Amino acid sequence: MAESPEQKYERLKHDVQEHILRDYPNPERKGCPGDAAIRSVASRTELRKDAWWHHVTHCSPCYQEYLDERRKLESAVAERRGFSRRRIIVGGGAVALATVSVILVRELRPDPVYQVSWDLASQRTFRGLDTEHMQGPTGPPLSAPAQRISVELKLPAGRTDGVYEVAIWAPTSGSERFHTSTSVRSGRAAFDADLRRWNSGVYSLGVRPASQQAWTFFQLQFS
Repeated sequence: MAESPEQKYERLKHDVQEHILRDYPNPERKGCPGDAAIRSVASRTELRKDAWWHHVTHCSPCYQEYLDERRKLESAVAERRGFSRRRIIVGGGAVALATVSVILVRELRPDPVYQVSWDLASQRTFRGLDTEHMQGPTGPPLSAPAQRISVELKLPAGRTDGVYEVAIWAPTSGSERFHTSTSVRSGRAAFDADLRRWNSGVYSLGVRPASQQAWTFFQLQFS
């Protein structure tokens, strides 16, 4: 007998949870945001893909704590409202499984989201979009497919936490093609971008604290 949509959701949800719990070991708990942050992520009623959300879904110990907090919230809501736990999960309601839902949507959509990691600490930098005068280490080039991407950004050492701006400029015209803000925690941030209508080529990535005017630029290769 074919699976119902609900059965398929539950099966895929379980598979995704097992994947996160198994494949992101972090025995030294590097970069873990702490109990208060995990409780905050677990209590969200809408998806907000910030640095905390990204860490929790890429750290098995934090994700286990996140699931524990979700179960506590679900039990409290069920007891207070007289609803069953199953109805809370399926109906969405006040306690939505935002993290799992997004991963499932990505898995089921015909236009997948590609996970990429950009380590800026290994990259040469330049000023004013002038690629003739670059300095710094030469690591593997930053790259991504011209598709929908979810980016994990690792900033060079010494960058303070806070809100940062991220922008991408076209290779020939120098026009800005993308601009967003993201929260940096422990030198890491995350954001999404849709590059499906972009031409392949070398672009310029700019990163700066929201409180500053000067950008730090890096090269990007989209294919």
